[in-house]
Amino acid sequence: FLYLDYYLAKIYSSIRDKSKRKEYLNQSKIIHELFLNNCINLRVLKEEEVIDSTAYEINLTTEQRRNRKITNYKRNKETNERIKYLEDLLKSNDDDDNDEELRELLELKLISYARDSMNEINLINQEIELLSYQDQLEDNDSISTINKEVSPPLPGQGPGLSITRLNKIGDQIVSTRENIRANVFIPRMGGPTMSLEEYGDQVKAEAEERAKQQVDADPGIRRYKQLVDEGREDDIDLVDQATLAEREWDAFKEANPRGSGNKMGKRY
Repeated sequence: FLYLDYYLAKIYSSIRDKSKRKEYLNQSKIIHELFLNNCINLRVLKEEEVIDSTAYEINLTTEQRRNRKITNYKRNKETNERIKYLEDLLKSNDDDDNDEELRELLELKLISYARDSMNEINLINQEIELLSYQDQLEDNDSISTINKEVSPPLPGQGPGLSITRLNKIGDQIVSTRENIRANVFIPRMGGPTMSLEEYGDQVKAEAEERAKQQVDADPGIRRYKQLVDEGREDDIDLVDQATLAEREWDAFKEANPRGSGNKMGKRY
């Protein structure tokens, strides 16, 4: 029956209901502590061992935590190996005189569960602290949101200035309300300043001028006329570059004659 408290505590800690997670963890911790207290009363464990093992690890140094993990691992490994040995022995032995082995097996299992309970308490303490910190962050966010909702708007953030105009139409006076700020940035579309064909010619001319300037601006490329003026018409490499560049320029002009961009008005 001692095992029941251990299993019940494990069930509570396994429930993942987020809204009640902290409540279930606290309940699991209480039952684990009750189970450990029963183990102490039965002299399966010493009270000093429980107090030392459940000491919150945040109070320990890195070296102390590492040594504790190594010690616990070795101790638990030896206990589990002994438990397995006794279980196999009892299964294979049909002799009724197995009371001593059975007693040792039950005691070792109880010790193993008690050590797991002590480890569970440490994990529960850490998770409860983490959940409390998360709750605090959520509360701070809620307070910030409320403050933003109730804070008055800063200067310049309120509604636009409203003006009421009284206009006289015939014998009647008409009241007109105008919101100055609301109308300041409303886009106002003006009429076109040029036709689509004129715009196409302009874009085409700009493209031709950029292509021409690119050839002229490249210090490594000279027009053949420039080479003649500079007295470098005998430089075969420069002549080849100039010839290639001029051919590309001529090909561009043939593929894009003037006026070829004026297609906007002739789509349909």
